[in-house]
Amino acid sequence: MPDELPISSAADEFERLLGEESPGAALTLAPVLDAFARFAGVAFDVPDAPDADGCVLTHGVTEGLEGKTFTVRVSRGLRSPGGTEPDQVRVFCELAYEAAEPYDELGSRAESWFRGSNPEDFATWWRAVTGPLRASGLDDASPSSVEIGADDGSAPAG
Repeated sequence: MPDELPISSAADEFERLLGEESPGAALTLAPVLDAFARFAGVAFDVPDAPDADGCVLTHGVTEGLEGKTFTVRVSRGLRSPGGTEPDQVRVFCELAYEAAEPYDELGSRAESWFRGSNPEDFATWWRAVTGPLRASGLDDASPSSVEIGADDGSAPAG
């Protein structure tokens, strides 16, 4: 399909959408989630296989050297149709919040959705998995760190 982008452009496309959602401002959860929802709708050149294009949202409290943090991570994994480099790519954004206690009630969660399973149902899945985060007051809270990146997808998704 000519409207599909190569998976090698996925990271650039996500960063472009992030810039549109939060131009010149520090990133918070609301624009990240909004940009990611738009990013999930971008068609990439992937094989016609149920697991070739998937989105993952994870969140939870983690204990590190500097104490407890609450992290939210969105990622999208894409597989090449074959014979091209890279074979797969995962684009992600992770936000960490130092004050983890207010978000303890959200617990830990890892949810995934694959385009091949039901492409029309992304919006329903997205509302269900992001609704509790948005209702918690995280939308405009300032994260202590934001990491945006891409990798070859060989590590566990999420």
